[in-house]
Amino acid sequence: MLSVDDVESMAAALNLRPTETGANVMLLAPFDDVVFERTWKDGGLTIVAASQAAVDLLTSPGRPPSDAEAILERLAGNAT
Repeated sequence: MLSVDDVESMAAALNLRPTETGANVMLLAPFDDVVFERTWKDGGLTIVAASQAAVDLLTSPGRPPSDAEAILERLAGNAT
């Protein structure tokens, strides 16, 4: 899942094709720019804050909510 400013432009830049099923990339247009706060760069990639990743995963279908729980446990461990 990628939060982007412009879904159509990013899809074209990445040469992605739309599909009804079996998608392995999701481009998301966030309703609020808060998803871009507290990001950091690594090798030219912009990485989302761990807290934002957890929120996104908690609302995703399938396995992602359990992945979110792992992030939240790690964050809680780092906070003490």
